[in-house]
Amino acid sequence: MGRYGNGASVEDIARAAGCSEGSVENYTNRCFEAILSLQSQFVRKLTPAEKEIGNTPSNLRIVDFTHGMTGSAHDATAFEHTTAAMHPDWFFDGEEFAWADSAYAVNSRTIPVHKKPASLEPMNALFDKVVAGLHVRSEHCIGALKGRFQCLRGLRVHINSNNNHYEACKWISVAIILHNIIIDVEGSQSAEHFQNVHGPDEEGEDTVEELWVSQHE
Repeated sequence: MGRYGNGASVEDIARAAGCSEGSVENYTNRCFEAILSLQSQFVRKLTPAEKEIGNTPSNLRIVDFTHGMTGSAHDATAFEHTTAAMHPDWFFDGEEFAWADSAYAVNSRTIPVHKKPASLEPMNALFDKVVAGLHVRSEHCIGALKGRFQCLRGLRVHINSNNNHYEACKWISVAIILHNIIIDVEGSQSAEHFQNVHGPDEEGEDTVEELWVSQHE
């Protein structure tokens, strides 16, 4: 999971581990099944105690996610398939809500920043600037996730069937579960180290590569 692109060779891993290529795939599948069984334990909404100490925007933990969309899908469209969007009154308690960027819908559980021309108003601009700090922290979280698990930068798998698609999505789920487990064990400092490994430059490289692949599929 620490390799990507042409470096993610089953043959190379088998040679380094001293086992057959089939064993690499079998061991990987068995480990994935074990890790996926822990999803409900480690990818969950925050407890009242965790919310009380105010660590929601700062610990780089992932509390909800969705995957399976194509690269052209908008963030707001993907968000509609999360637990937070489909079951907001279960995910949020009382008057809780989530901050979001201007592309998201306004409702009692999702508060986005302002769009133009409202964003040009001084008070609204100040409000949006403060919320932008949370957005940066969200980017840090994804940077830490992709920095630690380089496979998310370029998972070289052929998606020719629904099963191929499902198998590819498992890599994302496993990475997120492990990300949260490590934070629980080692603290958020362990994730901070990896956010610099996958910064804006690396994200830009990935975006260009994803665009090229989508145009040539």
